[in-house]
Amino acid sequence: MAKILVADKMEKHFAVSFAEQGHEVIWAENVKPEELPQLMKGIDIIVARSKKILPATIEAGRGSLKAIIRAGSGVADIYNESTKALLAELGVTVSNTPGANANATAQGALVQLAKLLGVEGKETAPIDGLSTMQHMIWARNFDAASADATQALATPDGKTKESKNKYRGDEVTIPGDFGKNNPFTGKKILVIGSTGKVGSIVSGDLSRAGATVVGFHSKSGPLAEIIGRERPDIIMVHAEQNAKTKGMLGEKEFAVMKRGTLIVNNARPGLIDVAALKQAAESGIVAGVALDAEVEKLRPYAGIKGLLVTPHTGSETHQAQMNTAMMTDKAIRTYSENGIMPHIVNAEDIATQNLPKGMTLSQAKQVVANRIVAIPGMDDPTQAAESLMAFDPFTFAAFAGGVSCIQTRHALGVRGT
Repeated sequence: MAKILVADKMEKHFAVSFAEQGHEVIWAENVKPEELPQLMKGIDIIVARSKKILPATIEAGRGSLKAIIRAGSGVADIYNESTKALLAELGVTVSNTPGANANATAQGALVQLAKLLGVEGKETAPIDGLSTMQHMIWARNFDAASADATQALATPDGKTKESKNKYRGDEVTIPGDFGKNNPFTGKKILVIGSTGKVGSIVSGDLSRAGATVVGFHSKSGPLAEIIGRERPDIIMVHAEQNAKTKGMLGEKEFAVMKRGTLIVNNARPGLIDVAALKQAAESGIVAGVALDAEVEKLRPYAGIKGLLVTPHTGSETHQAQMNTAMMTDKAIRTYSENGIMPHIVNAEDIATQNLPKGMTLSQAKQVVANRIVAIPGMDDPTQAAESLMAFDPFTFAAFAGGVSCIQTRHALGVRGT
């Protein structure tokens, strides 16, 4: 059985399930990120929700650490430029629970947009579009969470009075008449990340509400060109933050926006360039911007005209937390049974690290595809090779090197299955 470090507060479901499986668990919800290395002796798996996992924590797990699970979707606080090489070197997989909080996050974005459009929260029955959004604002405790974050930003070292789970609310079933009497009807809305789990839900809900939705994804072309051509009233940001997307809304993009544009970003604040946003807000190009993140990440945006903030409560619903708990539990059960962690996000790094010396990843994919082609019924060996790498990068590397999966895992000291 595994020794698991749980870095954040989790549902009671975890404690019962882990005990049933016979795992040893170290609970560290009150431990600061810089103190986690002291607890890493013999740890096999880290489970983290919002706590940053530092390189020192990963290094302290050398020889035992096998996997880090992000109980949520975004992995920027675990898998980033400061950690990715070390994770690959040690063969530590990073995985997440994709989709577990997608509906909660999507509804959180709709709430942010409704507030920017002047809708007030009310404990009312969700009958049409307006009453649904009023009820959703109330059900998500938006006003209290926003007031807390706003007050925290008002002073240099201010902090929220309450932890974000104090504002945890409920998701709302959207009625069939969501398109009637709606604050979104007639608006042209650009959804960045429209093909992702959150972006696709947002796009669908806004379309049902009578908005004209313009989708944008990584293959859509230059973002500034799309904004300049479509001239949207509203921009919704649902993209992953990485080296390519950081500051993706910058000077070029703001220069072609129509005056009075509204922006909702409950992904990562860093997707918007701070200096460019401040200038756009002062000039009236941006009439309002909603951000959802921890106060320390919101601080660079403090004082921006038309700013609406919440303290990273966009995905805080009881339903999302239970979904996340169940997916995390299932991931650990799967790993315990067959040594494979679902939803690995750094599979390519690990595969590349463990290839035969001198072999590129592209070459490895071809070698693996050539070996797979001999399997009866395999129609697309190239796609199968890609899938194998994503599913189990260790086996992929073994196939590329011509040694057995078991030999590779024992040699790496990563798994002893």
